[in-house]
Amino acid sequence: MVIKAVDMWIKSLFLLVHKFDQFCYLLFTAYPYLIHIRKVEFQLLNEFSSFLWIKPVRFFV
Repeated sequence: MVIKAVDMWIKSLFLLVHKFDQFCYLLFTAYPYLIHIRKVEFQLLNEFSSFLWIKPVRFFV
């Protein structure tokens, strides 16, 4: 029973490390692209709103 509990704990620890690794990968690869996409969105939104004489509220910087 103790061995099974330790085995489950080790498996959950490996799973946690794997999830953390995936999270770090997403953070360092996808996050800059997301920021870039949002900046492009706001540039387009600013141009469009200045065309309409409206300034958008910035939700994300």
